Amino acid sequence: MKRADRSLLTNWWFQIDWKILGLIVAFGFVGILAGIHSVHLLDKIFLFYIAAGIILFAVPMMTRTRIIAMSWAILAACLALFAITYAYPHAMHGSIRWARIFGWSLMPADLLKPAFVVLTAWFLVQIKRRAPDDWIADAALWRGGWWPAYLAVFAAILVAMFEHPDVGNVFIYLLLLAAMMFWADIKKKYVLGMVALGAAAVGLAMIQPHFRARILGGVDDYQIRRSLDAIKNGGLWGRGEESFLFGKIPMENTDFVFASIAEMWGAVAGAALLAAMFALFCITFRRAAENRDEFSSLVIFGAAFLFAIHVSLNVFSATVMFLKGTTLPFISYGGSSLIGFSILFGIVLAVIRQDKWGWAK
Repeated sequence: MKRADRSLLTNWWFQIDWKILGLIVAFGFVGILAGIHSVHLLDKIFLFYIAAGIILFAVPMMTRTRIIAMSWAILAACLALFAITYAYPHAMHGSIRWARIFGWSLMPADLLKPAFVVLTAWFLVQIKRRAPDDWIADAALWRGGWWPAYLAVFAAILVAMFEHPDVGNVFIYLLLLAAMMFWADIKKKYVLGMVALGAAAVGLAMIQPHFRARILGGVDDYQIRRSLDAIKNGGLWGRGEESFLFGKIPMENTDFVFASIAEMWGAVAGAALLAAMFALFCITFRRAAENRDEFSSLVIFGAAFLFAIHVSLNVFSATVMFLKGTTLPFISYGGSSLIGFSILFGIVLAVIRQDKWGWAK
Protein backbone atom coordinates (compact mmCIF):
# COMPACT_ATOMS: atom_id res chain seq x y z
CA MET A 1 0.00 0.00 0.00
CA LYS A 2 1.54 3.31 -1.13
CA ARG A 3 0.80 6.74 0.33
CA ALA A 4 0.53 8.18 -3.18
CA ASP A 5 -2.63 6.13 -3.65
CA ARG A 6 -5.58 8.38 -2.73
CA SER A 7 -8.19 5.66 -2.25
CA LEU A 8 -10.48 5.59 0.76
CA LEU A 9 -8.72 2.55 2.21
CA THR A 10 -5.29 4.15 1.84
CA ASN A 11 -6.44 7.35 3.51
CA TRP A 12 -7.92 5.34 6.37
CA TRP A 13 -4.70 3.33 6.79
CA PHE A 14 -2.34 6.30 6.88
CA GLN A 15 -4.57 8.75 8.76
CA ILE A 16 -5.90 6.54 11.56
CA ASP A 17 -4.50 6.90 15.10
CA TRP A 18 -2.90 3.45 15.38
CA LYS A 19 -2.01 3.79 19.06
CA ILE A 20 -5.67 4.09 20.02
CA LEU A 21 -6.98 1.60 17.46
CA GLY A 22 -4.25 -0.94 18.27
CA LEU A 23 -5.14 -0.96 21.96
CA ILE A 24 -8.85 -1.29 21.17
CA VAL A 25 -8.16 -4.28 18.88
CA ALA A 26 -6.02 -5.86 21.61
CA PHE A 27 -8.85 -5.46 24.13
CA GLY A 28 -11.20 -7.05 21.62
CA PHE A 29 -9.00 -10.15 21.40
CA VAL A 30 -8.94 -10.34 25.20
CA GLY A 31 -12.74 -10.16 25.19
CA ILE A 32 -13.00 -12.98 22.67
CA LEU A 33 -10.57 -15.16 24.62
CA ALA A 34 -12.37 -14.41 27.89
CA GLY A 35 -15.75 -15.28 26.38
CA ILE A 36 -14.70 -18.31 24.36
CA HIS A 37 -15.32 -20.59 27.36
CA SER A 38 -19.02 -19.71 27.22
CA VAL A 39 -20.00 -21.96 24.33
CA HIS A 40 -23.64 -20.87 24.42
CA LEU A 41 -22.58 -17.27 23.73
CA LEU A 42 -19.98 -17.87 21.02
CA ASP A 43 -22.18 -17.03 18.03
CA LYS A 44 -23.30 -13.73 19.50
CA ILE A 45 -19.79 -12.86 20.71
CA PHE A 46 -18.33 -13.20 17.21
CA LEU A 47 -21.23 -11.32 15.62
CA PHE A 48 -20.80 -8.41 18.03
CA TYR A 49 -17.06 -8.19 17.39
CA ILE A 50 -17.56 -8.33 13.63
CA ALA A 51 -20.06 -5.46 13.96
CA ALA A 52 -17.56 -3.56 16.14
CA GLY A 53 -14.85 -4.03 13.50
CA ILE A 54 -17.11 -2.65 10.77
CA ILE A 55 -17.96 0.35 12.97
CA LEU A 56 -14.30 1.06 13.75
CA PHE A 57 -13.55 1.07 10.03
CA ALA A 58 -16.54 3.11 8.84
CA VAL A 59 -17.09 5.74 11.54
CA PRO A 60 -13.51 7.21 11.48
CA MET A 61 -14.12 8.16 7.83
CA MET A 62 -17.15 10.31 8.68
CA THR A 63 -17.21 14.08 8.49
CA ARG A 64 -18.29 16.17 11.45
CA THR A 65 -21.69 16.87 9.90
CA ARG A 66 -22.37 13.15 9.53
CA ILE A 67 -21.15 12.42 13.06
CA ILE A 68 -23.59 14.94 14.52
CA ALA A 69 -26.41 13.68 12.29
CA MET A 70 -25.67 10.09 13.34
CA SER A 71 -25.74 11.17 16.99
CA TRP A 72 -29.20 12.71 16.58
CA ALA A 73 -30.37 9.48 14.94
CA ILE A 74 -28.95 7.41 17.81
CA LEU A 75 -30.70 9.69 20.31
CA ALA A 76 -34.04 9.25 18.54
CA ALA A 77 -33.59 5.46 18.34
CA CYS A 78 -32.64 5.21 22.03
CA LEU A 79 -35.63 7.30 23.10
CA ALA A 80 -37.80 4.83 21.19
CA LEU A 81 -36.03 1.93 22.92
CA PHE A 82 -36.62 3.54 26.32
CA ALA A 83 -40.33 3.72 25.43
CA ILE A 84 -40.27 0.01 24.48
CA THR A 85 -38.83 -0.90 27.90
CA TYR A 86 -42.05 0.45 29.41
CA ALA A 87 -44.53 -0.64 26.74
CA TYR A 88 -43.14 -4.18 26.49
CA PRO A 89 -41.05 -4.78 29.64
CA HIS A 90 -38.25 -7.35 29.32
CA ALA A 91 -37.02 -8.09 32.83
CA MET A 92 -33.48 -9.34 33.46
CA HIS A 93 -31.80 -9.48 36.88
CA GLY A 94 -34.71 -7.59 38.43
CA SER A 95 -34.53 -4.69 35.98
CA ILE A 96 -36.40 -3.68 32.81
CA ARG A 97 -33.49 -1.71 31.35
CA TRP A 98 -33.38 -3.90 28.19
CA ALA A 99 -35.57 -3.68 25.11
CA ARG A 100 -36.22 -6.96 23.30
CA ILE A 101 -36.02 -6.55 19.51
CA PHE A 102 -36.16 -9.55 17.14
CA GLY A 103 -34.73 -11.82 19.82
CA TRP A 104 -31.91 -9.43 20.76
CA SER A 105 -31.71 -7.63 24.11
CA LEU A 106 -30.65 -4.01 23.65
CA MET A 107 -29.78 -1.62 26.47
CA PRO A 108 -30.59 1.95 25.41
CA ALA A 109 -28.59 3.48 28.28
CA ASP A 110 -25.39 1.95 26.82
CA LEU A 111 -26.20 2.62 23.18
CA LEU A 112 -26.95 6.27 23.95
CA LYS A 113 -23.52 7.11 25.42
CA PRO A 114 -21.71 8.04 22.18
CA ALA A 115 -24.59 10.28 21.12
CA PHE A 116 -24.70 11.88 24.57
CA VAL A 117 -20.99 12.73 24.40
CA VAL A 118 -21.23 14.20 20.90
CA LEU A 119 -24.47 16.15 21.40
CA THR A 120 -23.37 17.50 24.79
CA ALA A 121 -20.10 18.70 23.22
CA TRP A 122 -22.05 20.29 20.37
CA PHE A 123 -24.46 21.91 22.81
CA LEU A 124 -21.70 23.33 25.03
CA VAL A 125 -19.88 24.79 22.03
CA GLN A 126 -23.09 26.40 20.74
CA ILE A 127 -24.04 28.07 24.03
CA LYS A 128 -20.48 29.25 24.69
CA ARG A 129 -20.51 31.03 21.35
CA ARG A 130 -23.75 32.77 22.24
CA ALA A 131 -22.80 33.69 25.81
CA PRO A 132 -19.01 33.50 26.25
CA ASP A 133 -19.04 35.39 29.57
CA ASP A 134 -21.52 33.20 31.47
CA TRP A 135 -22.94 30.33 29.43
CA ILE A 136 -24.84 28.80 32.36
CA ALA A 137 -26.85 31.68 33.80
CA ASP A 138 -27.23 33.84 30.68
CA ALA A 139 -30.91 34.83 30.53
CA ALA A 140 -31.02 34.84 26.72
CA LEU A 141 -30.02 31.18 26.61
CA TRP A 142 -32.86 30.28 28.96
CA ARG A 143 -35.43 32.44 27.17
CA GLY A 144 -34.25 31.16 23.79
CA GLY A 145 -34.89 27.60 24.88
CA TRP A 146 -31.31 26.27 24.72
CA TRP A 147 -30.98 25.14 28.32
CA PRO A 148 -34.67 24.16 28.77
CA ALA A 149 -34.57 21.90 25.70
CA TYR A 150 -31.32 20.20 26.68
CA LEU A 151 -32.33 19.69 30.31
CA ALA A 152 -35.80 18.42 29.38
CA VAL A 153 -34.38 15.62 27.21
CA PHE A 154 -31.60 14.87 29.68
CA ALA A 155 -34.01 14.75 32.63
CA ALA A 156 -36.41 12.44 30.74
CA ILE A 157 -33.54 10.01 30.06
CA LEU A 158 -32.36 10.09 33.68
CA VAL A 159 -35.88 9.49 35.00
CA ALA A 160 -36.31 6.51 32.67
CA MET A 161 -33.02 4.99 33.86
CA PHE A 162 -33.83 5.70 37.51
CA GLU A 163 -37.18 3.94 37.24
CA HIS A 164 -35.79 0.82 35.55
CA PRO A 165 -33.93 0.82 38.06
CA ASP A 166 -30.48 1.64 36.67
CA VAL A 167 -29.19 4.12 39.23
CA GLY A 168 -25.57 3.36 38.39
CA ASN A 169 -25.96 4.66 34.83
CA VAL A 170 -27.77 7.72 36.16
CA PHE A 171 -24.65 8.66 38.11
CA ILE A 172 -22.37 7.83 35.18
CA TYR A 173 -24.30 10.28 32.99
CA LEU A 174 -24.31 12.95 35.69
CA LEU A 175 -20.57 12.58 36.28
CA LEU A 176 -19.92 12.67 32.54
CA LEU A 177 -21.92 15.88 32.11
CA ALA A 178 -20.15 17.50 35.07
CA ALA A 179 -16.73 16.48 33.74
CA MET A 180 -17.45 17.82 30.25
CA MET A 181 -18.66 21.11 31.74
CA PHE A 182 -15.41 21.39 33.70
CA TRP A 183 -13.44 20.70 30.53
CA ALA A 184 -15.46 23.42 28.83
CA ASP A 185 -14.14 25.80 31.52
CA ILE A 186 -17.09 26.24 33.88
CA LYS A 187 -16.87 29.20 36.23
CA LYS A 188 -15.73 28.37 39.76
CA LYS A 189 -18.84 29.90 41.32
CA TYR A 190 -20.92 27.03 39.93
CA VAL A 191 -18.76 24.26 41.37
CA LEU A 192 -20.44 24.27 44.79
CA GLY A 193 -23.83 24.23 43.13
CA MET A 194 -22.88 21.14 41.13
CA VAL A 195 -21.59 19.44 44.28
CA ALA A 196 -24.90 20.22 46.03
CA LEU A 197 -26.84 18.79 43.09
CA GLY A 198 -24.71 15.66 43.23
CA ALA A 199 -25.39 15.25 46.94
CA ALA A 200 -29.11 15.71 46.31
CA ALA A 201 -28.96 13.04 43.60
CA VAL A 202 -27.32 10.59 46.01
CA GLY A 203 -30.01 11.32 48.60
CA LEU A 204 -32.74 10.72 46.04
CA ALA A 205 -31.07 7.51 44.87
CA MET A 206 -31.07 6.15 48.41
CA ILE A 207 -34.83 5.79 47.99
CA GLN A 208 -34.11 2.78 45.79
CA PRO A 209 -33.73 -0.24 48.15
CA HIS A 210 -31.35 -2.01 45.77
CA PHE A 211 -29.04 1.01 45.50
CA ARG A 212 -29.19 1.63 49.25
CA ALA A 213 -28.22 -1.97 49.94
CA ARG A 214 -25.27 -1.75 47.56
CA ILE A 215 -23.97 1.41 49.23
CA LEU A 216 -24.56 0.32 52.83
CA GLY A 217 -23.67 -3.33 52.28
CA GLY A 218 -25.60 -6.50 52.87
CA VAL A 219 -26.24 -7.62 49.28
CA ASP A 220 -24.50 -9.78 46.73
CA ASP A 221 -22.14 -11.41 49.28
CA TYR A 222 -22.06 -14.47 47.05
CA GLN A 223 -20.81 -12.44 44.07
CA ILE A 224 -18.12 -10.82 46.19
CA ARG A 225 -16.88 -14.13 47.61
CA ARG A 226 -16.74 -15.83 44.23
CA SER A 227 -14.91 -12.89 42.66
CA LEU A 228 -12.26 -12.78 45.38
CA ASP A 229 -11.88 -16.56 45.34
CA ALA A 230 -11.27 -16.51 41.61
CA ILE A 231 -8.65 -13.74 41.84
CA LYS A 232 -6.83 -15.56 44.66
CA ASN A 233 -7.06 -18.88 42.83
CA GLY A 234 -5.38 -17.38 39.75
CA GLY A 235 -2.20 -16.48 41.61
CA LEU A 236 0.52 -14.69 39.65
CA TRP A 237 0.38 -16.66 36.41
CA GLY A 238 -3.15 -18.04 36.27
CA ARG A 239 -4.75 -21.47 36.25
CA GLY A 240 -5.61 -21.71 32.56
CA GLU A 241 -7.86 -24.68 31.86
CA GLU A 242 -7.74 -25.53 35.58
CA SER A 243 -9.73 -22.40 36.44
CA PHE A 244 -12.33 -24.39 38.33
CA LEU A 245 -14.04 -21.31 39.77
CA PHE A 246 -14.69 -19.72 36.36
CA GLY A 247 -18.17 -21.18 35.95
CA LYS A 248 -19.06 -20.30 39.53
CA ILE A 249 -18.48 -16.55 39.21
CA PRO A 250 -21.80 -14.76 38.69
CA MET A 251 -21.80 -12.84 35.39
CA GLU A 252 -18.27 -14.06 34.64
CA ASN A 253 -18.41 -12.63 31.10
CA THR A 254 -19.85 -9.23 32.03
CA ASP A 255 -19.69 -7.46 35.39
CA PHE A 256 -17.06 -9.80 36.86
CA VAL A 257 -15.02 -10.49 33.75
CA PHE A 258 -11.88 -9.07 35.41
CA ALA A 259 -12.07 -11.78 38.10
CA SER A 260 -12.36 -14.40 35.34
CA ILE A 261 -9.30 -13.00 33.56
CA ALA A 262 -7.33 -12.92 36.82
CA GLU A 263 -8.11 -16.58 37.49
CA MET A 264 -7.39 -17.81 33.97
CA TRP A 265 -4.24 -15.77 33.28
CA GLY A 266 -3.10 -14.54 36.69
CA ALA A 267 -2.45 -11.29 38.50
CA VAL A 268 0.42 -10.39 36.15
CA ALA A 269 -1.89 -10.53 33.13
CA GLY A 270 -4.56 -8.60 35.05
CA ALA A 271 -2.04 -5.88 35.92
CA ALA A 272 -0.84 -5.76 32.30
CA LEU A 273 -4.44 -5.35 31.13
CA LEU A 274 -5.00 -2.47 33.55
CA ALA A 275 -1.74 -0.86 32.42
CA ALA A 276 -2.88 -1.08 28.79
CA MET A 277 -6.25 0.45 29.68
CA PHE A 278 -4.52 3.23 31.58
CA ALA A 279 -2.33 3.80 28.51
CA LEU A 280 -5.44 4.15 26.31
CA PHE A 281 -6.89 6.67 28.75
CA CYS A 282 -3.64 8.68 28.83
CA ILE A 283 -3.28 8.70 25.03
CA THR A 284 -6.90 9.73 24.55
CA PHE A 285 -6.68 12.39 27.25
CA ARG A 286 -3.55 13.78 25.63
CA ARG A 287 -5.29 13.94 22.24
CA ALA A 288 -8.09 15.93 23.91
CA ALA A 289 -5.59 18.40 25.39
CA GLU A 290 -3.71 18.79 22.10
CA ASN A 291 -6.74 19.16 19.83
CA ARG A 292 -7.15 22.65 18.42
CA ASP A 293 -10.93 22.47 17.99
CA GLU A 294 -13.11 22.87 21.09
CA PHE A 295 -15.86 20.53 19.89
CA SER A 296 -13.38 17.78 19.06
CA SER A 297 -11.52 18.28 22.34
CA LEU A 298 -14.76 17.92 24.31
CA VAL A 299 -15.73 14.76 22.43
CA ILE A 300 -12.33 13.13 22.99
CA PHE A 301 -12.25 14.13 26.65
CA GLY A 302 -15.79 12.82 27.19
CA ALA A 303 -14.79 9.47 25.65
CA ALA A 304 -11.66 9.25 27.82
CA PHE A 305 -13.60 10.09 30.98
CA LEU A 306 -16.39 7.61 30.22
CA PHE A 307 -13.85 4.88 29.47
CA ALA A 308 -12.09 5.57 32.80
CA ILE A 309 -15.37 5.43 34.76
CA HIS A 310 -16.31 2.06 33.27
CA VAL A 311 -12.89 0.52 33.87
CA SER A 312 -12.72 1.83 37.44
CA LEU A 313 -16.20 0.65 38.43
CA ASN A 314 -15.75 -2.77 36.85
CA VAL A 315 -12.42 -3.41 38.58
CA PHE A 316 -13.63 -1.94 41.88
CA SER A 317 -16.60 -4.32 41.77
CA ALA A 318 -14.32 -7.31 41.21
CA THR A 319 -12.06 -6.30 44.10
CA VAL A 320 -14.93 -5.36 46.46
CA MET A 321 -14.09 -1.69 46.71
CA PHE A 322 -17.46 -0.78 45.22
CA LEU A 323 -20.26 -2.97 43.97
CA LYS A 324 -21.75 -1.63 40.76
CA GLY A 325 -22.44 -3.76 37.73
CA THR A 326 -20.62 -2.06 34.88
CA THR A 327 -19.06 -3.49 31.74
CA LEU A 328 -15.32 -3.54 31.08
CA PRO A 329 -15.06 -1.67 27.74
CA PHE A 330 -14.40 -3.84 24.67
CA ILE A 331 -14.00 -6.95 26.86
CA SER A 332 -17.23 -7.65 28.76
CA TYR A 333 -19.87 -9.62 26.90
CA GLY A 334 -22.81 -7.45 26.00
CA GLY A 335 -23.57 -6.14 22.54
CA SER A 336 -24.97 -2.79 23.63
CA SER A 337 -21.83 -1.83 25.54
CA LEU A 338 -19.46 -3.06 22.82
CA ILE A 339 -21.37 -1.32 20.03
CA GLY A 340 -21.71 1.87 22.09
CA PHE A 341 -17.99 2.08 22.87
CA SER A 342 -17.06 1.13 19.30
CA ILE A 343 -19.16 4.01 17.94
CA LEU A 344 -17.74 6.38 20.57
CA PHE A 345 -14.10 5.58 19.84
CA GLY A 346 -14.80 5.49 16.11
CA ILE A 347 -15.96 9.09 16.52
CA VAL A 348 -12.81 9.85 18.56
CA LEU A 349 -10.66 8.50 15.72
CA ALA A 350 -12.66 10.61 13.25
CA VAL A 351 -12.19 13.92 15.08
CA ILE A 352 -8.50 13.20 15.72
CA ARG A 353 -8.15 12.50 12.00
CA GLN A 354 -9.91 15.76 11.22
CA ASP A 355 -7.62 17.78 13.48
CA LYS A 356 -4.49 16.22 11.98
CA TRP A 357 -5.43 16.08 8.30
CA GLY A 358 -8.01 18.87 8.03
CA TRP A 359 -10.61 17.08 5.97
CA ALA A 360 -13.91 18.81 5.25
CA LYS A 361 -16.44 19.47 7.97
